[in-house]
Amino acid sequence: TTTTNFANLTLTFHLNQLVTVAAIADQKTSTSGITATATSDSGLAISSYGTSTPTVCSVNSATGVVTWSAGLTVRTCTVTATQNGNTTYNAATGSASFSIYLDQVITFTAPSTKTFGNADFAAGGTTNAVADGGVVTYSSSTTSVCTVSESTIHIVSAGSCSITASSGATTNYAAAADVTRSFTIAKATQTITALTNGSDGTTATYSSPNGTVTLSSSGGSGTGSVTYAKVSGDCTVVGTTATITGGTNNCVVEATKAADTNYLRSEEHTSELQSHLNLVCRLLLEK
Repeated sequence: TTTTNFANLTLTFHLNQLVTVAAIADQKTSTSGITATATSDSGLAISSYGTSTPTVCSVNSATGVVTWSAGLTVRTCTVTATQNGNTTYNAATGSASFSIYLDQVITFTAPSTKTFGNADFAAGGTTNAVADGGVVTYSSSTTSVCTVSESTIHIVSAGSCSITASSGATTNYAAAADVTRSFTIAKATQTITALTNGSDGTTATYSSPNGTVTLSSSGGSGTGSVTYAKVSGDCTVVGTTATITGGTNNCVVEATKAADTNYLRSEEHTSELQSHLNLVCRLLLEK
């Protein structure tokens, strides 16, 4: 403050001050109740807060808490802060504006349990902003188990699949919070369709003990190994060779195909190969 005396004339000069309201990020209907802050370069405390858009928002004059009610479209709220001045500084007011968007909500139900080999299927998520141009997009965080193209989920292997649904901001709606859903992709079943004896696959004749049979199997979609074992009867089984040891008791051989990443051990399948000495081959896929 500068005072100059010219005879009986006294002139008093005040300094200007600059009030700055801190930038306020855009908000959503649901985030009502934020607190505005402001400072003056004079170092004086802010005297009061207010708003120049009272139809949109309200501001507590003492605390700077800003509130608003739900709207039908995006709106702009302007917050003001005033420093009343003193004998040194003039009064000053600053302001900051921000947009209030509608809340966007994604509805995305977790897919039901699938089985390896199932066809591609739609993710099925929706957004309440669809009329305003909202579009749900998807991503997979488990690409070794499942992938997604646009809104179609593709099964890669058995396991746990996690898909995240997202939707960006539109003219009137804020970006939606991501929604992640997980579901199980179960192993598929598999079946050995035939256990054969190395001749015509249906009959074999063994006129004496120690006759041998080379065993093989077909069917089963997985990569698990096939092993053979004697269940009962007058025979031995080593590797893929069954040897008839005499007698008249049926020889029952079990073929087992192990599970792998994507396939279960299958349910039992039985096939009989009758011979003079009654060789019987029975399928049993583990499950």
